[in-house]
Amino acid sequence: MTRWPRCASSRPRSTNGSWRATLITHIEQGLDFLGWRTQRHRKPGSNQYYVYAHPAKKALWSIMAAVKTLCREVGTNQPPDALLVRLNPAVQGWCAYFRPGVSFVTLS
Repeated sequence: MTRWPRCASSRPRSTNGSWRATLITHIEQGLDFLGWRTQRHRKPGSNQYYVYAHPAKKALWSIMAAVKTLCREVGTNQPPDALLVRLNPAVQGWCAYFRPGVSFVTLS
């Protein structure tokens, strides 16, 4: 039988502090994770419940702050094309990330 050398990862791991970072919540209250707000809602017109994922408010505020910063960086004496060249990659990337969810109302 071959014995493998013990490495640092084979030591017993401590769980001190990891429970402090864990938030247990009910799905109807919802949770924010990686910019998504996941929450269970009743489908309008029926008694069925569905889980919806849409962009969290914090993610929306972050892109609005980025757009505001980019608008301020481009001077007012610049043509609109200069502003659009800076804005398009940021907005397109944000929209592409949030496209799979229920983002129609947020993105419109």
